[in-house]
Amino acid sequence: MTASLGGRLGLVVILCWGVMACASIHDKAVTGTWSWSGQDYAGGQLRLDQQGDDVIFRLEAFRGGPSYNSGLMEGRFTLKDQQGVYEMEDYGKCRVTFRFKDEVVLVEQQGTSAACGLGMGVYTDGRYRRQSATAPDFDDERWVPQ
Repeated sequence: MTASLGGRLGLVVILCWGVMACASIHDKAVTGTWSWSGQDYAGGQLRLDQQGDDVIFRLEAFRGGPSYNSGLMEGRFTLKDQQGVYEMEDYGKCRVTFRFKDEVVLVEQQGTSAACGLGMGVYTDGRYRRQSATAPDFDDERWVPQ
């Protein structure tokens, strides 16, 4: 009986390790650096670090000419059905939706640039393409939302 139980435990450990390895690959599905670019230096860079369903992000957006305003947004959202929503009300109502499909993230901002804490006329809307699947190296000043 002991040998049989030991064999079952070994099988469970092997199966669990296999499941965790597969889950680990799935968990990092959106991790990486994404960007888009437009005319007159307009564009954005989105860095994501996914841990399970929780995604920490840093989104930098640039308006381009003639004002060349910019903005930075940091936060976290829950990923469900390849979509995440970030909401804040620090400066007014702001909602940013992230829709993931293949190697593209469609970002849609609802709320003014001021309500979202961005520079004048800066919006995060765009079709961001994956540049790297490597976990981003957030600098030491990274704010990790609670």
